[in-house]
Amino acid sequence: MSDRIRVIVHNQSRLLRESILNILDDCFEVIDPQSRLVTGLSPKTMWNGRTNSAADRYSDGFSARGAVATLEAPPGNGSGTGNPDRSADIVLFDLASLKTDAWNFRSWYGEQAKLAMIADEFSAHHMRMALRFGVRGYLLNRMAPAAFVLSLRLIHAGEPVVPEECFDYFSPTALRRGGEDGAMAQHETELLGYPGLYPRHARILKLIMDGCSNKEIAREMLMTEDLVKLHVRHIMQTINVRNRTQAALWAAQSGIIQEMEYFLERTAP
Repeated sequence: MSDRIRVIVHNQSRLLRESILNILDDCFEVIDPQSRLVTGLSPKTMWNGRTNSAADRYSDGFSARGAVATLEAPPGNGSGTGNPDRSADIVLFDLASLKTDAWNFRSWYGEQAKLAMIADEFSAHHMRMALRFGVRGYLLNRMAPAAFVLSLRLIHAGEPVVPEECFDYFSPTALRRGGEDGAMAQHETELLGYPGLYPRHARILKLIMDGCSNKEIAREMLMTEDLVKLHVRHIMQTINVRNRTQAALWAAQSGIIQEMEYFLERTAP
């Protein structure tokens, strides 16, 4: 079946890799770029899903449900996978691979490959990291097998898939008031993962990190000094710190500055 959805699996857990193979149906081709899906068999006997061992659970390269298991040479230096004639459709990876290999996925598998991350639990921070690499799906290990298969089909079709938890960290509802009372402009929305904080707050935190006074912040952001004081007070109450030094330290460690820059980049006209 030549039109199978090719799923490259980057995952440190052998149990999870083999579970993925057995969950998927015969519309999928599961590929392990490091020859880890099938142990006990040499790459020579299993290359491109071939084996002479009918007793093995991966006999003839198929899982119990019909998904094809294919072994390919590890990618490197932009050379792609062991099958240069067809690129990957989906690259499914875990947190460890996000931290170590995500920079290389595009050069290994091409710009057309859709990236999907599978995690043990939801993390707004890790989701932000994944989004910066162009991830189209953020999946959780606890999801039902049928939902997992459907999620991969949606990702392959170009639809974004995210867990329900992410909506607890992102509110599309802007504050309704505007003006000189400390409220945000109508079009500004909360930063993902930072309830109650908006891009303007992150810009103020960046200036606080740079050692700017309220007067300097007011001049830089074209607002009154009294309005800056209101924003600073709101920031400190929201992140539960007592002074500007603690606020600057929190900003440096939280990643909110990068989130602001990402937000502004995505919403720029």
